[in-house]
Amino acid sequence: MRILKQPLQRLLNTAGPRLARSPAARDLFFHLARYFTPSLMAVAGSYRYHVSTAEGTDGRELFLHGGLAAGDIGRIFSLLAQLGFRDFHGKYFLEIGANIGTTLIPILHERGFSGAVAIEADPSAFRLLRANVAANAMADRIHCVNAALSNRPDESGRLPAGDIPTATFDTLAARGVIPLASLGAVWIGTQARAGHVLEGAQSLLGSGAPVVVTFCPYALARSGGLARFLRIACQHYAHFVDSRANTQTLGNAIQPIRRLPALAARYPSPALTALLLLK
Repeated sequence: MRILKQPLQRLLNTAGPRLARSPAARDLFFHLARYFTPSLMAVAGSYRYHVSTAEGTDGRELFLHGGLAAGDIGRIFSLLAQLGFRDFHGKYFLEIGANIGTTLIPILHERGFSGAVAIEADPSAFRLLRANVAANAMADRIHCVNAALSNRPDESGRLPAGDIPTATFDTLAARGVIPLASLGAVWIGTQARAGHVLEGAQSLLGSGAPVVVTFCPYALARSGGLARFLRIACQHYAHFVDSRANTQTLGNAIQPIRRLPALAARYPSPALTALLLLK
């Protein structure tokens, strides 16, 4: 082993930086890492994220490519600025279904919000979310809540799938967990449960806060929530913007809400987009 150790160390000192940049080498490293550690640190621009090494998670994509939805975020906030939503000083950003924080953290850092509330149901993702908030020095600005938002809690107050606290948006707003009067923007990333979340958010539907929804028709349909989401959106909003459409000019981007049902056919499984819902 001593005979091998020094040549191996020299090889790593020489080739290590190139290996670190190689997608194939990084992929192999990530695959092997799951046998040694439950998480790794990924770098995405100026941000640092703890990601899960478990199979079936988004950790690999983020570790390999820094895969953030930066394009969607930029387009949405560009449109908000054109609509007069420019100054978020003193305002809070709310993300429902925050996952591990890869949308929330850059928005809070770059868009001028004074603080944020991050709601995530999955316990594993929630642990990484809290770690990432700390890793990016935002623990004093982001309040993390481990809960599943829906239209109502079940009879036991827990989700049938596990020991996860359930609540409605309105309940958390009434308790002061969600600062309704100070909300500058809301992002709902629950995909399959977006309709259920909005049904339990009558106080949000009655407010003027712009709402962004991660729109995945396939996931909504599988959960039985597509018709529910379309009904609520069409009842309470006047216009929408599809962030993946031609959003270069405001006039072309804004669509009347009556056209929203037809949008579902444009995004077959597993495609999704970010929708901006406007009064």
